[in-house]
Amino acid sequence: VLARQAVDLTRRDPAALDALAAACAAAGRFEEAVRVAAEAADLARKSGATQQLAAIEHRLALYRARRPYVEQLR
Repeated sequence: VLARQAVDLTRRDPAALDALAAACAAAGRFEEAVRVAAEAADLARKSGATQQLAAIEHRLALYRARRPYVEQLR
């Protein structure tokens, strides 16, 4: 719910879409996660945010493999 609200408030910010995609994947909604992450990647690509794009594409590959993104604590 919070990730969806962030997307609505930011008017399609790549970081907000990336968070929404991660939430979808964590909930097992991988098709939606792939769609949302692909949109985030497209926006990051268009804005020239290459580091952000690389991170989003990494997570997108996970979602396509039906795996959620899990951040490792250090």
